[in-house]
Amino acid sequence: MRLFPRTSTILLALAPLALAGAAAGPAAGATAAPACSAWNGAQPVDPDQIGGLNGIAALTQCDAWAVGFQAGTTDGDPTRPLIEHWAGGSWTAVPTSTGPGTLSSVSAVSASDIWAAGSTQDGALILRYDGTGWTRTPTPSDNVGTSLFAVDGRTASDAWAAGDSGSHPLLMHWDGTNWAPFSLPTDVPDDITSITSVSADSATDVWAVAQVTGPGSALLHWDGSRWQSFSSTLDLYLSVTALSPTSVWAVGFSADSGHAQTVTVHYDGTHMNVVPSPNPGGTGQGNVLTAVTATSDSDVWAAGRYGANPGNLFALHWNGSSWSVASPPVSGDQATRNGADAISASAPGQAWMAGSFGDSATGQYAPFAAPVPVVPDVTRDTVDTATSALTAAGLTVSSTQNTTTNCTPSVTGNNVLGTDPAAGQQASFGQAVTLTVCGAVVSHPAVTVPDVTGEDDATARSDITAAGLAVGTITVKVDCTIPRGQVVSQSPAGGSTAPFGSRVNLIEATRSGATAGQVTPQACTH
Repeated sequence: MRLFPRTSTILLALAPLALAGAAAGPAAGATAAPACSAWNGAQPVDPDQIGGLNGIAALTQCDAWAVGFQAGTTDGDPTRPLIEHWAGGSWTAVPTSTGPGTLSSVSAVSASDIWAAGSTQDGALILRYDGTGWTRTPTPSDNVGTSLFAVDGRTASDAWAAGDSGSHPLLMHWDGTNWAPFSLPTDVPDDITSITSVSADSATDVWAVAQVTGPGSALLHWDGSRWQSFSSTLDLYLSVTALSPTSVWAVGFSADSGHAQTVTVHYDGTHMNVVPSPNPGGTGQGNVLTAVTATSDSDVWAAGRYGANPGNLFALHWNGSSWSVASPPVSGDQATRNGADAISASAPGQAWMAGSFGDSATGQYAPFAAPVPVVPDVTRDTVDTATSALTAAGLTVSSTQNTTTNCTPSVTGNNVLGTDPAAGQQASFGQAVTLTVCGAVVSHPAVTVPDVTGEDDATARSDITAAGLAVGTITVKVDCTIPRGQVVSQSPAGGSTAPFGSRVNLIEATRSGATAGQVTPQACTH
């Protein structure tokens, strides 16, 4: 049985987004946690001057593998594969002897059976880890011009790898002994040039993301006897994960003529349905989802970025009824100049993200990886500020709160002294965090929600924050009668009351895409 990692990443890290303080000690009564569950901010080793990660497979909080590339800055320096291992506390780079090349994807069947795929100057590259070391596995596609972008290992005798050979799509299957080509039948669209993501729930339930020569992309489904294609001319799918024959998720972005907006679709066994998804950057800049992973129908993760490329990093979590934004525990360039292209669930409610961060103008990049969610350090913050930070991280504040007079010189009355779980601990999405506060607690009264319907995105954001509230999820709806980015509706409604610091969710107009439940996207004609 395959463990939690369900991620397929691609070498589209540079796809355009726009188509036009000190750690707090444990709180009073804090429960002990495994040492490896604490994240100290350690980043993957960068053996050379330039590096990045394209894939990650997290088996647990304490055991994760990531793959990518490394290179020098001298002209002519070849790109070489990069393998990194997290065993809790720090990352270790694992030497490879494959020569020039890159690794694009990694998938774990178990702690002693892990696949990595990519390419070399000679063609396809597949490596396998047996618990002691990595070895290269021959493939029938070890020829110049062949690249692999995705690998998905389900069992010891059932794994899939995908990519292209020249301008032709390539899909291979592992039967426990050999890799062999897996034919795509003639009824699959003939304009497919590459397969960039693959996910198998069983030998008779395989899904793949196919890129085409024209606009849009396609999702391909193998049911054990035939292929079925779900094509879109408006949406570019980048990643897919299959949970069961009746639950499959794919993510990407809308190929609108303006700024890209996030796209998530779900297959229920009969229909492919568009599911509204947040755009943390709003409609005024590009929002892209690059990878998806899941452990269950109520625990789905997606990695994304908004703004420039590399851009602002974010994660989305699906709880069975809606998507929510979770901010990874990073800052600086790791937060604002990030090209995260991979995500892998390490346990229910927990995931690891991986990619690269740096400057696209200079071409200087470094490997990046971080778990999500992680309890932020809110020591010395007010309760309101701490609540906002925990909510942004994908956590909640427990209704039970510890109050103490045993304060420190740096923590004054009514400020946070510590948390349970402690700062830096990996937590589960939505987990309640207990605050320990110095002195009496000061609570803000409820505030009136401003009516921002009809306002543009920037004005709406300003009015919401001025009222003491936060901007929540922003989803889009096709409306050809009003300007792009204008607020169509909000929740909670204007004029109602809401707790200080709570979120206001917005639905804004866009000119093309799909609204909830639509199978076929639509576009404005004027």
